[in-house]
Amino acid sequence: MIRIVKATRKHVNDISTLFVECFYDAFKSFNISKNKFIKAFKHIFDIDKFYVVLLNNEVVAIGAVSDGSSTIKFNKFKLCFYLGLQKGKRIYKYLKTVLEEKDYAFEMDSLCGLLEYIGVKEEYRNKGIGSTLVNHIIHDNNYIRYIAKVGDTNKALSLFERIGFEEFDKQKASEKEKTDLGLNDYLYMIYSKE
Repeated sequence: MIRIVKATRKHVNDISTLFVECFYDAFKSFNISKNKFIKAFKHIFDIDKFYVVLLNNEVVAIGAVSDGSSTIKFNKFKLCFYLGLQKGKRIYKYLKTVLEEKDYAFEMDSLCGLLEYIGVKEEYRNKGIGSTLVNHIIHDNNYIRYIAKVGDTNKALSLFERIGFEEFDKQKASEKEKTDLGLNDYLYMIYSKE
């Protein structure tokens, strides 16, 4: 049976594991194993903003929602400790810019929630778990509008479209993102409860 709950500290290892599994393409060019990234990333999650989907007590999906503030925060010291001094510094600089300090071309207001890091374990994809999670987050929070940033080639794009999200803006992907992720653009999508 599926349960969706707010994440707690006991879910950190599972969240880190699933985060790396789902988003590894964004940082695999650093040639570091997934296991090292899992250990290095355990500190980054603002756990109060995350949800987990449990199936028989196994975390099979994650997602976060915020008021526009970052749902993850990188610690340079911890990244250097787990990944080595030089790689840790480079990875910190890159990921802090790409994942933590986002610069949006629109204003967030108090009625708007930002959905981030929706990820489903590979063997559970295309079974409705991602859309069930997104719908749960939408109905479990008091925001009127929800925004998601999705790569134009990301399979999650159809998930958001099925729920009723519509594109309202786009941003060109960087050359590194084009090469590493196969993206052309990031699409900003919005859903309104109104």
